[in-house]
Amino acid sequence: MNRTILLYICIVGVSCSEDNGTVNEPILSGCTDENALNYMTEANVDDGSCEYSGCTDSSSVNYDLTATVNDGNCLGSEVIPNGYEFFWNDEFNAINLDESKWNIEIMPQGAVNSEKQEYTNNSENLYLENGRLIIASRKANPFNPASPLYTSGRINTKEKMQFQYGRVDVSAKIPAGRGTWPAIWMLGSLIDSVGWPTCGEVDIMEHVGFDEGNIHSSLHSNTKNYVLGNNPQHSHFVQNLTDEFHLFSVEWSEASFIFSVDNQSFFTYSKSDDMNVNDWPFDAPFFLIINLAIGGTWGGQQGIDNTIFPSRFLVEFVRLFKRN
Repeated sequence: MNRTILLYICIVGVSCSEDNGTVNEPILSGCTDENALNYMTEANVDDGSCEYSGCTDSSSVNYDLTATVNDGNCLGSEVIPNGYEFFWNDEFNAINLDESKWNIEIMPQGAVNSEKQEYTNNSENLYLENGRLIIASRKANPFNPASPLYTSGRINTKEKMQFQYGRVDVSAKIPAGRGTWPAIWMLGSLIDSVGWPTCGEVDIMEHVGFDEGNIHSSLHSNTKNYVLGNNPQHSHFVQNLTDEFHLFSVEWSEASFIFSVDNQSFFTYSKSDDMNVNDWPFDAPFFLIINLAIGGTWGGQQGIDNTIFPSRFLVEFVRLFKRN
């Protein structure tokens, strides 16, 4: 009986191969966890070097045991509203927008509300600066006044952070100028399956530049929405709105929404006993959206002042809390 002797050759960095010429896949060590900051797509052996972003301060309410790199989002207990506990935040203290938390939306001109801007992922429209998110709208270059085009930014947390009941706090500085239309708002996470307005919409803050100082908060449902002209809405005048940062908030429960600015409530909308899901689609998860539109069906009602550009919408932080 013949006996075949297989010869194995081992080379540093390369797995053993048989003398028939077949070479196994080279061993490449590195971080193999796709959730890590330093994930290596080509690595096939984990070397224990994975780095994870998060709050590394053990005294913070959002301390992350798994974090190895501080993300600048640590919060002290003093910022937690009474009756709430920490859920999610972004303090925008990184170098670039954290795309594990945010989606950057890209849309052509006129995609929604006949708005005059394109939403882009360009760094000149969306960037971080001195611990703040900057959403900057600009005139297209070259700019044609006869057929005006602008660029701007829009981000959301869809499929990355969804939220049901609690409090949303956003510190922001609103841009001035006729034609601007910044917004902080939420959409129901079921929008892709049920559509708008069935999914529900919560407008925490909207501002149109031709009516400077008045912020608007509203709700939209299948039976009450702006298309029908019957949605619950309230306007509130804020001193120095475009000159200073202000805190825009909503407290959302099974029974009501309470809207406030600088911790002063100005609009409450409550659920009545006769409401069904068509009237009140707000017993489901929602995601957050922040954008700066130019022109459009509301923002452009009195035209666009082309001397205001670039126009900047500054966001200092976004914080979400759940009830204890």
